[in-house]
Amino acid sequence: MQLEEAETIAAQALAWIAADPELLGIFLSASGIAPGEIRMQATEPEFLAAVLDFLLAAESHV
Repeated sequence: MQLEEAETIAAQALAWIAADPELLGIFLSASGIAPGEIRMQATEPEFLAAVLDFLLAAESHV
């Protein structure tokens, strides 16, 4: 998988998390990021990796 493909998948995962208010709240609590910072961080590879890590760790919520 290429980096661009991985970033696309992570961005889609972030959109999916954001569409669920309960899951978004859990993500915000777990990541420590403020809601207003998501857009700024959404293009950062480290943040996108954290999104995927969150989904893997929070499989009971998914």
